[in-house]
Amino acid sequence: MKKLASLIAISMLAAGASPALATDLASNITTQFTTAGSNFNYGQSFSVLGSGSFNNVVINLYRNGSVFANGDLYLFSSAYTGTPANLASTTTNRIGVANAANNLYTFAQNVVLTGGSQYFFYTDNLNYEINFNVSSYTSGTLVQSGNRQTEKFYNVNPSDVAFRVTGNVINGAVPEPASWMMMILGFGVVGYAMRRKTVLRFV
Repeated sequence: MKKLASLIAISMLAAGASPALATDLASNITTQFTTAGSNFNYGQSFSVLGSGSFNNVVINLYRNGSVFANGDLYLFSSAYTGTPANLASTTTNRIGVANAANNLYTFAQNVVLTGGSQYFFYTDNLNYEINFNVSSYTSGTLVQSGNRQTEKFYNVNPSDVAFRVTGNVINGAVPEPASWMMMILGFGVVGYAMRRKTVLRFV
């Protein structure tokens, strides 16, 4: 009976500590899009929604209306004004870099974004046409470069890359009501099992 109570309590506590689900941090997705040329590299600034801190950051672009990623994507805490070719050797204000896999740019877990802050991402060797929207995103700016070796990124207004940024809350997370209930029940079962063991010992 005691073993059963312990197993139930462990199961309830584990259920209460379920992993965080990905949260939308920023996005520019509409049904109206235009295709940008394949001979350019692009960058985009964006602002993170909400508050707190987020890791497990994933960014994707869009191509023909579908999720897309290719090459490397560099993430900065301030605007980068050099050439795409020099992104790899630039460390000032660079937060991290992710290589495309399964049409997503997935950053290392130590890359952390803060709610309410602005960030900047850049491609260095995209080689594909991607989607962008005109005047649809108000929290950032599109930049592009036509020659990755010699041409620096420059502003392109009033357009923005079609993109999505997601991440997991790691600071100030509040458990769901169902998680609270499972955790409370788990602690209750543990307490009951310990009390019953103490009573039986002294009877």
